[in-house]
Amino acid sequence: MAKFVQLSREFLRNPSLDFFIPRKKEVSLEEMREKVRKRGTEIILVEFERPNIVEDNLYPQLERAGRKIFEFLERESFSPIKFGFFAKKKCYLVFECTVKELSRITKKMGPIFEDEENVERFLAKEREFRPFLENGRWWAFEFRRHTKPEEAVSDYIRENYRSLGKNVGIKISEGFRILKGEEVLIPEILDELKEFLGVK
Repeated sequence: MAKFVQLSREFLRNPSLDFFIPRKKEVSLEEMREKVRKRGTEIILVEFERPNIVEDNLYPQLERAGRKIFEFLERESFSPIKFGFFAKKKCYLVFECTVKELSRITKKMGPIFEDEENVERFLAKEREFRPFLENGRWWAFEFRRHTKPEEAVSDYIRENYRSLGKNVGIKISEGFRILKGEEVLIPEILDELKEFLGVK
């Protein structure tokens, strides 16, 4: 709706029949490589076989899968800023994260010092580093399971494919591959990636 409103405003400012003729600017593979480098983000692409279902059923499942993975990346502190999905001969989920790699260590919040039962449980856990008190609360340094977003996405899909939509989940469980950075610039989806990245 918002996109339609904006297009209407642009047409009213400059009415013309040319407005109804799609203007498509070709962008070369090398130009796209340069755009990806300039962004300095981590772009991750999940590629898998297309389920044999109608588009009305496919696209909501792709959106669900993309949103689930996006929310997981947020929880894991990879700071995703956008996700998208395309369906051609194969299906693609694409994510852009501002964090390419995290430290091995993360600071885990524990209970407040007055909560005796939970404090005992927190302190009893086996750790490589000693827990510590800070502003009336216990904290501990722990090792992250994942330090790179592409590794996190791969494990998440393998462990949670059933939550990614019935048909998409089944198909992705049969096999997928993950590409990152300039590897995502597959000729078949170059136009879709151009749109996803907002390349003029």
